[in-house]
Amino acid sequence: MNTPSTDNPQLEEAKALTSRLMHMHYCDGNSKGITAFLAPQFSWLGTGEEQYITGQDSVDAFFQKLTGNIPPCRIWDEEYDALEPVPGLYIVTGRMWIATNPETKMFIKVHQRVTFVYQRMEEEFRCVHIHCSNPYQELVGDELFPEKTGRQSYHFVQERLTELEQQALQQNRQLEVVMSSIAGGLKISNDDDAYSYAFVSKEAAALFGYTVEEFLTVTGGTTVGAVYPPDLKRALADCAEAFRDGGLSYSTRYRVRCKDGSLKWIIDSGKKAQDAEGHWMVNSLYLDVTQSEEDSQRIREQSQLLTSIYDTVPCGIIRFIRRAGGEFELISLNQAALSLLGYKSMEEGLRDWHGGLLGSVLEEDQEMLRQTYFQLHRVGDRQDREYRVRWGDGSLHWLEGTNMVVGSTEDGDSIIQRTLIDITQRKILQQQLNQEQEMYRVAMESSADIMFEYLTDSDTFISYEPRPRQGVKRRELSGYSKLLSDKSFIHPEDAPAAMDNICNGCGESFEMRVVTPDSAPGYYQWHRISSRPIYHSGRLTRVVGTIRNIHAMKETLLENSTRLHMNQSALQAISGVYLSIFYVNLTGGPILRCASVPSPGGPPLPPHWQLLRGVIPAFARPSRRAGPPAGRPAL
Repeated sequence: MNTPSTDNPQLEEAKALTSRLMHMHYCDGNSKGITAFLAPQFSWLGTGEEQYITGQDSVDAFFQKLTGNIPPCRIWDEEYDALEPVPGLYIVTGRMWIATNPETKMFIKVHQRVTFVYQRMEEEFRCVHIHCSNPYQELVGDELFPEKTGRQSYHFVQERLTELEQQALQQNRQLEVVMSSIAGGLKISNDDDAYSYAFVSKEAAALFGYTVEEFLTVTGGTTVGAVYPPDLKRALADCAEAFRDGGLSYSTRYRVRCKDGSLKWIIDSGKKAQDAEGHWMVNSLYLDVTQSEEDSQRIREQSQLLTSIYDTVPCGIIRFIRRAGGEFELISLNQAALSLLGYKSMEEGLRDWHGGLLGSVLEEDQEMLRQTYFQLHRVGDRQDREYRVRWGDGSLHWLEGTNMVVGSTEDGDSIIQRTLIDITQRKILQQQLNQEQEMYRVAMESSADIMFEYLTDSDTFISYEPRPRQGVKRRELSGYSKLLSDKSFIHPEDAPAAMDNICNGCGESFEMRVVTPDSAPGYYQWHRISSRPIYHSGRLTRVVGTIRNIHAMKETLLENSTRLHMNQSALQAISGVYLSIFYVNLTGGPILRCASVPSPGGPPLPPHWQLLRGVIPAFARPSRRAGPPAGRPAL
């Protein structure tokens, strides 16, 4: 940088020449080029104690010694001022930073200060004096440049760098071990509105299935671009709250879309810090917490579900502690328990808790329940009891309670839970069923009919046979369809009807001959079977019906039929032998007379048959006619 002196072009030319000579000396190593600008009368003051030279010959010899002995350097931040105290004489002062190049294997960095005096000769600038005042205090002997000090510094720095590199390698190895043991990665962001990335580790990018380049492209190079949009507002709010009032540390939780399309939950946490140039940066750690977040979400959902079930399930739940001294401490009860026990509010129920029970339990059942508690000892022990409660309106309700030890306190006291269901309607139905069963039992015992059911799936025939003063006897026959082919069990002629109506569910009434368990082998008795098929989902599952013994009736009918057949046969024989003529004397009274004529080939008959009065009263009515009808002879 040149500080403007005046608008005098000679002053600017003097400053430019000074910069050129400095670069020729330190950067180019061109000592001969420098001597071309020196005046015959020249003096030089260097940085070392021995560096004081005057006279043309001494100066030429000194600059020849400089050739090849000045290591390559670089110059920056140059500042120059120039003035012209008398016409033709110019003084330039300046300062700049000079440092050795890395390939020199030495470390020298100085803030060089110089004074150059020029004289205008034959329209050219000639340097008549140079004074260098940089702090080369470490020049050894006749050194022209602090080479030994520079090399010692270089070796020292190299050793220190080696130590630092080893430390860095060790730290990197430790960091790799740490990063390999956790699902996470590092990032550095600028402290701007989008928290743009300054650095993303490969572990952080790999966390989401990307390379670093892919991750920067997908996210637009910003932390905001990596956040799943529905979570962005909350994440930014967390950071704003953390950094408010000068806070430096932050932590937030959000989701990031992975390369495979899935979402991954992470904790993004870190701290603000200033870098070497004073810029604020945010150093952060990405930590994968997807599994724990999903587990937490499932726990929250399960907790909400259990709470919802606890509050809305129609089953009452009461939980309490049974102390060693016999006291009972109520823990909780749900709304269903209050309703089942007849209370209108939680406060009303809590006030009515006494000795392990709510006051609505009937006094006759309270002691039974308390004794039940003391039968429970270990976790999992269970006792079921039915008891009664009386509501505030006076109505009586039956409850079924399942009492179970579900845990224990730190003091070893048992935690008991009782679940309640209302069985009032079931109790009423049970009583009605018992009454109906009793009536059914009496009806069966007083009936001679046998009830049966046939189970099609298992081919099982079950009969219920009433026995006088002995109740009902149950018989069961397995493989019934196969038994029908057994001639010793059912008459062969009746087996098809039994198969159709009982096994196949035709449901028609029929009669069959069966050898009963109480009869002699081979002695078939007649029975009438009435059946009805039962279907479930369109499939025959059962056949039910009744069996009535009609053997005696059958024998009576057979006997009467035989007797009738014999009478009919006799009448047919008689009608084939005789021909009879009947007449009635309508005027002579109700006496019926009969004249018989032997049939051809028949035996002779008595002369007259006379029937008693009143046998055929229909012909005994008086007639208006005085005599027999025309054409009929009177007898």
